[in-house]
Amino acid sequence: MHNENEHVEKIVQKIQKLLALSNSPNENEAAVALKKARELMLKHHIEQMDLDAAVSGEKFEIKNFPVKYPWMLSFWGTVCRNHRCEVYLQTIRERNAKVRYEAVVYGYPFDIECVAIMMDYIIHALKVGIQNIRKEIRNDNPYADTTGIANTYRVAFLKGLEIAFEEQQMEDARFALMCVTPKEVKEEYNKLTLKTITPLKPINVNRYTEDVISAGKRDGYNAAKNRQIEA
Repeated sequence: MHNENEHVEKIVQKIQKLLALSNSPNENEAAVALKKARELMLKHHIEQMDLDAAVSGEKFEIKNFPVKYPWMLSFWGTVCRNHRCEVYLQTIRERNAKVRYEAVVYGYPFDIECVAIMMDYIIHALKVGIQNIRKEIRNDNPYADTTGIANTYRVAFLKGLEIAFEEQQMEDARFALMCVTPKEVKEEYNKLTLKTITPLKPINVNRYTEDVISAGKRDGYNAAKNRQIEA
């Protein structure tokens, strides 16, 4: 057992050195180092957070965040999947018969913090985006029916967000590694019996539908592109 731990430690150290080389100003050297690091991680089932844990000794956490509306869970889900976390929605019934919701996030402290920051930004961007598209429509026609605009915009925003995350993973292996959920987190999360998340559905908003979808996709895409990570 001792020899096995030493072997794993040596592999981890080698991967850490390769990841350090991936910051080399020599683009070819950086690409080769990153590719080799990823191959070793896959071969030995070592995940990015396992490397972090080996250094910091941190353990994953379970943290609750207040959620105003159930539809927000779709965004929590997408952001968590792209920041090495898992999440589910918890419904809490108060004594006065009111219902409140919480997003229960499983992950490492740094990752959970990233998720929380990203979600604050996304909710703000959604609010501003919906206000802007409503203003544009009413400037065009003060009597326009804007029923369904908010939900349609949210669906398109989420799609833009997902497209940008996928592109980042294809363009830069560091983003792909960032999306690998740690084994400890997955194992604990899989103990839960959860219902499938009901996806958001767009509502037709007459002749302005295409404009709303276009604006939502663009804004969601840009929101994800603003995310920055360090290798």
